Amino acid sequence: LRNEYLSEEVPSSSAFTQTVAAQTRQLAAKIQQSSITELSLESKLEKLQLLSQHFVDIKPELENSINHLKTILNEAIESFKSLHLNDEFDKSAELFENIFFFMERLEVYLNEDVVKEKKKMIEKFLSDDIEGTGSGLDIVFHKKRIDPEDEKSLQKKLTRLRDMKE
Repeated sequence: LRNEYLSEEVPSSSAFTQTVAAQTRQLAAKIQQSSITELSLESKLEKLQLLSQHFVDIKPELENSINHLKTILNEAIESFKSLHLNDEFDKSAELFENIFFFMERLEVYLNEDVVKEKKKMIEKFLSDDIEGTGSGLDIVFHKKRIDPEDEKSLQKKLTRLRDMKE
């Protein structure tokens, strides 16, 4: 079999193992350079996982790659929060979709509990932001007379809520 498929490229079993290890490192390096929107991440991870089942030395490469995915996810979530708080809702919405698509595709590798935790964290962030934006509105509405400062604050908060919705 070795002669038929690998010919002179891999003359011995130790050379074969070294070749697999080198290719695995290249694959892991490609994963390290990936972004949250990269669609080929799943197939790269599948290859690493398959190889790690047969080559014990490859398991650390898979673990490092999975840890990198978690880092990518955390950085994306922080970017999402920053964009959202800076009222860049179009960009934050796009990143929000990418984050959830990323988590859905790679949930097997990220761990279901990690994905649930991240989803709850994002949900709480959005809920707290909406609540914070709307806070103080009831006080303004209960006043007999709205002064110009209250009017500006009210208009700003309502505009922000409307922009979030869109």
